Amino acid sequence: MSIRSLWAMAQESPRFMMRLNGWLTVAWFAMIPVAILTGWIESIVFVSAVSIYANMTGHLSAWAAARVEVRQDEDANVAEVLDTVKEIRDDVQRPADTDRSSDDT
Repeated sequence: MSIRSLWAMAQESPRFMMRLNGWLTVAWFAMIPVAILTGWIESIVFVSAVSIYANMTGHLSAWAAARVEVRQDEDANVAEVLDTVKEIRDDVQRPADTDRSSDDT
């Protein structure tokens, strides 16, 4: 699996992103005792890696939230259009119903 196919899968599947972030969180929590026991916690390289990971995760979360907002906004626009279409359909059907009732008399 290439990085491009992983990125495409990540963009299309919120479930994949949820699982990936869940497992990365578990991995980083597992690293805490390992880092303490091995002395990595005092390493500048380790602290830098954790900081970069935190920064990347924060930006990824903001990006995912923005995607959700865009999708919700698009859904809201679709709902508005559907409401307009329903109103037009109702307006078109009303005169036909009144014409039928006047023919019965």
